[in-house]
Amino acid sequence: MESTVDGVVKKVPNNEADVRRVRLLLHGEDGCFPLLTPFLLRTYFSTTDPLVARYLVLGVAVRDSCVAAMYRDDGNNSAEKKKRKKAPAEGGRKKARRDNQKEEAAIGGSTEPVVSTECVENLVDSSKHQAKRKPVGYTFRARSLDSDFRIPKGYSTMLVPSFDTTEDVIASKDMGDGVAPTSSKQGIGLCTLNGRQDLSCQLYNSIVTSSKMRMPSYSEGAVSLYDNVPSNDKDDTVTTSKKRRDVAVQRTNAWLDQSISYMSSNMEQEGAMKKYFWASLVGGSDPGLRLQSVQHVATKADSLAGAVVVGWHHISDREQRNDILATCKSELEKSESKLPMAILLAKDLVQMMDAAIGGVSIIGMSLPATLARSATALSCDLTRSWRNQNNDTTIKEGEGYMNLKHVQYAKDMSPLVKGCRCMACKDDRHSRAYIHHLIKTKELLAEILLNGHNLHQLLLLFQELSTSISENSGPEFRNYVESQLPKEKN
Repeated sequence: MESTVDGVVKKVPNNEADVRRVRLLLHGEDGCFPLLTPFLLRTYFSTTDPLVARYLVLGVAVRDSCVAAMYRDDGNNSAEKKKRKKAPAEGGRKKARRDNQKEEAAIGGSTEPVVSTECVENLVDSSKHQAKRKPVGYTFRARSLDSDFRIPKGYSTMLVPSFDTTEDVIASKDMGDGVAPTSSKQGIGLCTLNGRQDLSCQLYNSIVTSSKMRMPSYSEGAVSLYDNVPSNDKDDTVTTSKKRRDVAVQRTNAWLDQSISYMSSNMEQEGAMKKYFWASLVGGSDPGLRLQSVQHVATKADSLAGAVVVGWHHISDREQRNDILATCKSELEKSESKLPMAILLAKDLVQMMDAAIGGVSIIGMSLPATLARSATALSCDLTRSWRNQNNDTTIKEGEGYMNLKHVQYAKDMSPLVKGCRCMACKDDRHSRAYIHHLIKTKELLAEILLNGHNLHQLLLLFQELSTSISENSGPEFRNYVESQLPKEKN
């Protein structure tokens, strides 16, 4: 089907099957999805909703979701040995129990065993000691997506080591830890809430391919372990040497080879499960290192599910970001497999739309929760009127975001976005004035409602963006949405 816009004939998809999907990889946080309980997920973002089923992927990071405490073996604990020495011997307990039973039977009383007060006190002391045990360290362990994370079956999921190791380091420094990004031939040091923990490639492979972490029918796979470091861009907080960046690419390539070998030797299932890993493309803003990384991945294309560009959002220059993305795409297209591409993190709508138009099929974001925490609602006009106009003077700069802190919304009884069917706007359930009141009184419900609204609006934007790209009108749609964003958000 074709349509004519401004004298240009463009292809219009006949149905949803003809649309090239661009999907949202929603970032998990500290083992859950921020401001989104399992009940809210099932109720307002059900897999029966075509919008959710087609455009939402739940991202789970091993860094903050699979940390487990390690305890010292009780048999080697000297304090426990001393406790046990003070308790009566097992033979003594049995003899006392038999004597008590005989005594009670002789006087016609109960034949229930009697435990001495001393024994009870010793048992209570022992249980108290067990409850007060402190972990001797932490490690990473596979957890169940359905029981531990309470992700219902049917949702697409993707496993990652971390969404952004550089930001993890910056956050740890803000908390006073001051841990620098580290790695070795075996693995990387991840900054977790429990301090820096080492994650080897072998341990990571065993975790993400375990039956607990996998949902074969719905899983998109796992991002391979990567060592990504900043390229000393002008906006980078953490700086590294050229040698360190070279080593990062080499180690990422070596870990990818280990992951592919692990899959081929440990997974018995045929077909898609052999292509479980998405290769990490690292190198920062250095074109040479990015090329070295993508060329290595291209040689392994037959064994991979896709390729993920890591650290792309840290490149401050927009033109340079898009050039690196184009280089990665052209190199991958040279292989017969033509691997799909993903972006691990896009920090705003402009980066997201640039990536989608550049050929990326899955884009990681934490924007819904980020905007909600700043009392901001996503309110872009996503109507189809943009197809039939070049300049719309009715659209004002900044209309794409709505800051509910402003006093102008104190008596505004309209919904956040007219016609929106999210958990906050559906049937005019909550007004702008009510959410403004929640923000002023510092109620957590304000962030919950704004997060649900922003996620729904973002999925609608992904849907419309996918349609526009299939119609070869992606740049026009990007310009239309970008004109509604404040300059500081671009």
